[in-house]
Amino acid sequence: MMTRNEKGYEMEELLQTIAGAPRVEYITTAEGFTEAAERSLESRERVIYYLGRAEILMDAYAQAYEDGYYIPTRIERGIKVMMLVEDTPMMRRYRDSDGPQVRETRSLPPDADFRHSFMVHDDTVVFFMKTGGGAAGLSIVSPGIAETMKTVFHAIWQRGT
Repeated sequence: MMTRNEKGYEMEELLQTIAGAPRVEYITTAEGFTEAAERSLESRERVIYYLGRAEILMDAYAQAYEDGYYIPTRIERGIKVMMLVEDTPMMRRYRDSDGPQVRETRSLPPDADFRHSFMVHDDTVVFFMKTGGGAAGLSIVSPGIAETMKTVFHAIWQRGT
């Protein structure tokens, strides 16, 4: 008799054998978000697209990690962030420091109200959802899904300010 975990592993193995099936990971811990961030530092395209709410990032990542490791490492590796977030004082602070941060920040158009956020790099999309106690996420590795989300990002980017 199989345990629940064995059935889950069996299903995961089956999905991985289906041609083109996305690889999906649920993120529910700070460590999980850190692992997702670490993968973005390996971006082959040298750009990370972020759209949504800036404060969700604060819920997902410890500020000390962001400031002490992630941002300096991203800058050192020449990986640019293109960020589309709601027009808030935090967004304006981000935009004021775009140059040295190797980032370009625009505000979302007023009619683009996103309760959640997403980040795209290479073939990976990470969705960030605000929860009562912080954040939860969903990472999907799929060239087709990533390309679709990049198209959504660029369409909204053209309307951002």
